Amino acid sequence: MLRAAASAVRGLASAITPAVRGAHKLPELKYPIEKGIGAAVSPTTLDFHYNKHHATYVNNLNKPVAGTPYADLDLVSVITKSAKDSSSTSIFNNAAQHYNHSFLWDCMTPKGSEIPQTVKERIVADFGSVDAFKDKFSASALGVFGSGWTWLAQNPEGKLSIVNTSNAGCHSHRATSPF
Repeated sequence: MLRAAASAVRGLASAITPAVRGAHKLPELKYPIEKGIGAAVSPTTLDFHYNKHHATYVNNLNKPVAGTPYADLDLVSVITKSAKDSSSTSIFNNAAQHYNHSFLWDCMTPKGSEIPQTVKERIVADFGSVDAFKDKFSASALGVFGSGWTWLAQNPEGKLSIVNTSNAGCHSHRATSPF
């Protein structure tokens, strides 16, 4: 169900960077909503989660940033700056959830895919096997209390790890990056 992470990271910057600064938009999906995402996500669930849930984050981001110094920043810069400003919690939460959801949509494909050999080698080196990684990733994701995200992340030295973030937590302002 998840397309190769490497491809997702390459496409993410264009998916989440607004064409017009300050006017953040939903990313274009690479698959039709009417067909859902294979057996994993029905058309109804995809439509609701994309057009209502994710769209609310985008709308709730655009309203408070209009006319502020955030208005001219790309999405990652909005997240990075608002994460350091306790008076901008709402901006951070909506920007980070927009980023997280955009990343999610970019990782999914209705037909599934093979893990590229280079990614597979990295997973095996850091987790022992692809199956061990899948087991650890699933257990970690199921262990998230309430709302949150589970990521395959890479630290600055290149080691892979599984990282949980709560609520709108994301990697755009952390030492790790999504892999």
